[in-house]
Amino acid sequence: VLRHPRRMRWAACFNQVRLAGLDAIPIIFVTTFFIGAVVGLLGANELRQFGAQVFAVQLIGIAVLREFNIIITAVLLAGRSASSFAAELGSMKMNQEVDAMQVMGVDPFEALVLPRFLALLLTIPLLTFVATLAGLLGGLVVARVSSREGIVARSLALDPSWRFVVVVPDQELATSDARRVLPSEVSFADAVGNVGAVSLLIAGLANREDFTPGAMDDYLHQPYRMGLLPFADALLTRLRDAGAVGSCWSGAGSTMLGLCGPDDSSEVARAARDFLVEHSVAGVVWELDADRRGLHLA
Repeated sequence: VLRHPRRMRWAACFNQVRLAGLDAIPIIFVTTFFIGAVVGLLGANELRQFGAQVFAVQLIGIAVLREFNIIITAVLLAGRSASSFAAELGSMKMNQEVDAMQVMGVDPFEALVLPRFLALLLTIPLLTFVATLAGLLGGLVVARVSSREGIVARSLALDPSWRFVVVVPDQELATSDARRVLPSEVSFADAVGNVGAVSLLIAGLANREDFTPGAMDDYLHQPYRMGLLPFADALLTRLRDAGAVGSCWSGAGSTMLGLCGPDDSSEVARAARDFLVEHSVAGVVWELDADRRGLHLA
């Protein structure tokens, strides 16, 4: 056939495309639609326990685009079309139709096998695309129906003994400059490390006894911004050495934050002021308590 393309039976091939591919669209669409819906429903319910239901969209997209679209398409084609081909060819062999074709000088492989093989080869990408759209649509329907309208907020406990030492240097740092030094991609280990640190920080803020060293570590922003302020690393170290259980940058500006217990905040604030004087850095140091009223929405 490769040396003589004219021998290819294109009419039979396109007929098999219709039978094996186009006629399979309804069952593939319905199946992957409900699979996407189930993934979205179960994923959102599980993620809601951790307050991460917003990631249900990513879960649906990754599950459908990387896994279920091609797998479900292949399974349904194997169960519907391929098994139909096997039964059809087996019936023709038993009825001696294949032998009759050979007697008439027709190659059974070119007339029966090759058109069906090419039909499946051509329809798999099309059906995979249909399965992808159906799965995403099913997940979208469930996510839209199960989503909550308006602003969703959670009240988090805060240990009343926490004190905050805030160091505000006069040196300005533009948000655009702070963002410019950040990498376009971060490693998976750094991303997981930051998520773990945030979890430990939330638990530690709720109960000072549960605070864990490293809960204020930042792997995604702070290491890349150290070069913007030459004194930043030394100041954060001084805050911890003076008694702060943790220290970090506060946002994208030049402000530094130290988290302290009630007996250490004064000493930490004094050490911060001494540091500013020693390094000739103009700025102010505040010793603050937390505003426990939270955000009020009218």
